[in-house]
Amino acid sequence: MRPTLPRGTVAIENLASLELRGKREEDGFRVTITQNQRQLFSVLLPLDDFFLTDGLTPTLPLAGFKVGDTFQVAAFDPIVMAATNVDVMVTEQNPREIDGVFMDVFTLESLFHGTTSTSLVTADGTLLTQRFGRPFENVVLRRESRKRDRHGF
Repeated sequence: MRPTLPRGTVAIENLASLELRGKREEDGFRVTITQNQRQLFSVLLPLDDFFLTDGLTPTLPLAGFKVGDTFQVAAFDPIVMAATNVDVMVTEQNPREIDGVFMDVFTLESLFHGTTSTSLVTADGTLLTQRFGRPFENVVLRRESRKRDRHGF
């Protein structure tokens, strides 16, 4: 991971809003979490090769795979603030219509924190959907156009 200035906000209805900021510092990357401009947490992480997760499952930086392939993806988990390995297996390949074009879509299963999540990914590595395992089995993340994205959940 070689990030420069990521920033994000996690809001849970009217309960809480947390802001996550990152910046390069010395030979590392500082992650700070604040709430109402009050710092709750700050840690300096090494600049290792890993991918950020949302705490539920990692974004999968994979392409050029085939059914039966297995991978270990190094990921950074912002909930426990540590790097971890995620086991990923390519389980299926099926043609699907995407934006009026049929293309091969692969099903990838990821084992993360003892939970299996399912992702649909194109051959070039574009993530289309992610379904989480228990207790979040009703949560589905879907790739949307910018126009539809503005409508929110």
